[in-house]
Amino acid sequence: MDSYESMRFSDGRNGYSSPMKNRKVEIEEDRLHSRTTTENTMLKLKRHRSGLRKSIDIRMLLGGLLIVASFISAYVISQSTSRMVTVWSADVDLAPGEVIEESDISVARVALVDKAEYYLDGGRSIVGTHVIRQVKASELIPA
Repeated sequence: MDSYESMRFSDGRNGYSSPMKNRKVEIEEDRLHSRTTTENTMLKLKRHRSGLRKSIDIRMLLGGLLIVASFISAYVISQSTSRMVTVWSADVDLAPGEVIEESDISVARVALVDKAEYYLDGGRSIVGTHVIRQVKASELIPA
């Protein structure tokens, strides 16, 4: 026999094919196989990307919730441990012996950790009382 090989077709016929024809068939089969593999890869990649988007969205949502929760907890903690006290403040200069009127004073919220007892409590009215020592405008009224 020469360089051609004998082959049997699927319908039972005998035939001859050249090595070049066999190579073309192999290349075509490889191309079909690689196309199928590429399509499968693309489908897997699309599924992975859609799953990745969902996981990123969930992570973003959880991250946002954690940030909001931290702000809320910081606010609650700061309100519960507030060291602010209300005291009286002079709106105008007050001279010794002067009677305090409502327009002369206002309530101020200040942070006086250890010194709050040295100033008049903003919860008690001091209208109608007399000034003992000079108090400048914007100064806290001492006890």
